[in-house]
Amino acid sequence: SRQVVSKLLEEQIIKNAENKEKERQKILNSERNYLNRLSTEIELHNAMDRSMHLEKQRSLLEAWERDGHIRNLKKLQP
Repeated sequence: SRQVVSKLLEEQIIKNAENKEKERQKILNSERNYLNRLSTEIELHNAMDRSMHLEKQRSLLEAWERDGHIRNLKKLQP
């Protein structure tokens, strides 16, 4: 009888430990997924910022080139 109770308690302890580990893994997976999504969003945000920066540079370069052409055309006028 004591051995049966001892065995049942041991099985219950093992089962509880397994359940705790499963729950811990579930939480870790959830946190990992959240961090992965966050990382992806940060990368996307950085790419958008970079794209906007490059677009501004391109626009400024076009304006600078246009200004240079206009100055050259004015030099050619009598």
